[in-house]
Amino acid sequence: MAAAYRSRTDHFPAWGLWPVLALAAVVRIVGLGQRSLWTDEGSTWTAATLGWSDLIRRCVERDASPPLYYVFTSWALRLGDGEVQLRLVSMLASLAMVWLAYRLARLAMPRGPATFAALLAALSPYQVMYAHEARTYALAGMLLLASLLLFERAFLRGRRDAWIGYVLVSAIGLYTQTISALGVSAQVVVLLAFPEARRRWLSFALAQGAVG
Repeated sequence: MAAAYRSRTDHFPAWGLWPVLALAAVVRIVGLGQRSLWTDEGSTWTAATLGWSDLIRRCVERDASPPLYYVFTSWALRLGDGEVQLRLVSMLASLAMVWLAYRLARLAMPRGPATFAALLAALSPYQVMYAHEARTYALAGMLLLASLLLFERAFLRGRRDAWIGYVLVSAIGLYTQTISALGVSAQVVVLLAFPEARRRWLSFALAQGAVG
C-alpha cells in the first residue's frame, strides 16, 4: 500500500538524490586532510600499521574497539600514509550514510521528503565532523543504518533474502564498534510495535544467534 501511495503522489524526480550525494561528497572531501592528527587518531594510525596478530593483541589489551575499522584503515593506508588516507574509511562511511538515510526515509515517504532527509544527513555538522575523524564512529553509524534497513526488509516485509545480509552487516558492525549492539534494542522496539514483525520473533532470535 505504501509503495502504491508513493507511485501515485511522487512527482519529485528520481535523479534528485544525485545532487545531494555530490554535495555530501564535496563537503566531506574538502578539508579531509587539513587538520592535524589528534591523540585518538594517532592510536588509529598505530593500530592500522601493525600486523594482524599484533593488531588483535592491541585491541584486546589496550584499545576499547574491535579490530575491523583498523583493518579497513590499513588497506586505505596502502594508498599513502597521510591524513587523507587515514580518514578515508570514515569519509566513505559517512557518505554512505547519506544514501542510507534516503533509503530508510523512502520506506514511508515519497522521494521529495526522503531526499530532504538525505540533505539533512549530508549537511549534519556531526556527520561531517566524524567523516573527518579517523575513528570508528562514522563506520559504526553507517552499519547501524544498514542493519536497520535490512531488518525492515527481513522482519517487517518478510523478505528471506534480506536475512543473510542482515546477519552479515550486524556482525560486521559488532566487529567495528561494540556500541553497534545498541541497534538491536531499537529493532526489538520495532519488533514489539508491529504485528507483522512479532510473528517473526523466532526468526529474529535465530538471526541474533547467528550474529553472535
